[in-house]
Amino acid sequence: MKIIINEDEKGIVFKNGVFQKLLAKGKHYYFEALGQRVEVFKLINSFTPSTGVSAIMKYEALANSLEQLQVEENEICLYFLNSVLDSVLKPGRYAFWKSTHERKFIKINTHEAEIPEGFDLGLFSNPKLGGLFIVYQVESYEVGLLVINGKFIKELSAGKYFFWHSTSRNIIMHKVDLRIKEIELLGQEIMTADRIMLRINSVTRYKIIDPKKTIFEILNHLAQLHICIQLALREFIGKEKLDNLLDKKEEIAKSVLQLVKERESELGVEFLGSGIKDIILPGEIKDILNTVLLAEKKAQANIITRREEIASTRSLLNTAKLLDENKTLYKLKELEYLEKIMEKISTIQISNNGNILEQLGNLIQKK
Repeated sequence: MKIIINEDEKGIVFKNGVFQKLLAKGKHYYFEALGQRVEVFKLINSFTPSTGVSAIMKYEALANSLEQLQVEENEICLYFLNSVLDSVLKPGRYAFWKSTHERKFIKINTHEAEIPEGFDLGLFSNPKLGGLFIVYQVESYEVGLLVINGKFIKELSAGKYFFWHSTSRNIIMHKVDLRIKEIELLGQEIMTADRIMLRINSVTRYKIIDPKKTIFEILNHLAQLHICIQLALREFIGKEKLDNLLDKKEEIAKSVLQLVKERESELGVEFLGSGIKDIILPGEIKDILNTVLLAEKKAQANIITRREEIASTRSLLNTAKLLDENKTLYKLKELEYLEKIMEKISTIQISNNGNILEQLGNLIQKK
């Protein structure tokens, strides 16, 4: 039987399943009746004979025409053909025809989770690598804590990180937000030194400065911060009476901040500020304080009224003394009042006898 081998092909003649010879390009004949069989292979493809690679690589003539590759159990291999990723080779034995095609192999040790330095990260966008890696993104305001198989490895700054996937390896990235945050405590019921139950609304600003402590040493970090602030509020307010607290709203915040700062290293944070938003009184206490406030305001109003009355009386007394001591001033004052009175009188009848001012004065007195 005739067979044609093209320029980009190789042929192998088997007789009764045993390698006989290689066939180069051209026309060839073989005899099926004699148990001969020919397999044709493309030079660009990997060598995958029906008998298996290992079974026929012992023949020197064939081995010299092939490039062999062994991928171990703890490896994968990236196979590049003419500078393009062709496939990912799993553990096993491979062979490729020696030809003009450019081939490149990159072996990767899957026991190592981290990507080797210098590896082209752009390859991870190729779908042929799908499922072979894990990717984590750490934002600019975060720090990443890398944990592999339950063991802390290192801190990672902002960036994108790739790791080789393996069923025998568990990779976790704990991301910690380093931005300034607030804790609001709403409706905290606290008893004062004079046994009055108040409800306090407060806010505390903080930021994390020790990510490892907050993740690995403290269970439920946010709850611990809440408790710390609650205890600080109770410690200060429980020692003060209500009247003092109402006058010390800013002092409460400063004292609470000072108390929580004593536990900064324990909690792995830095407290930046604290404030009291509201102090809510019980209804009956609020009514009592409103009554007291109303009484105080009335007393203040009475004092102001008396002061005004005294000032007015003193002014009248001073005016009377001046009029008594100065007759001219008295006459001017008398004319001023006459003028005001005359504005309200439509008709006046007087005689030609005597002083007009005296007649007007007598007239007014009679009226």
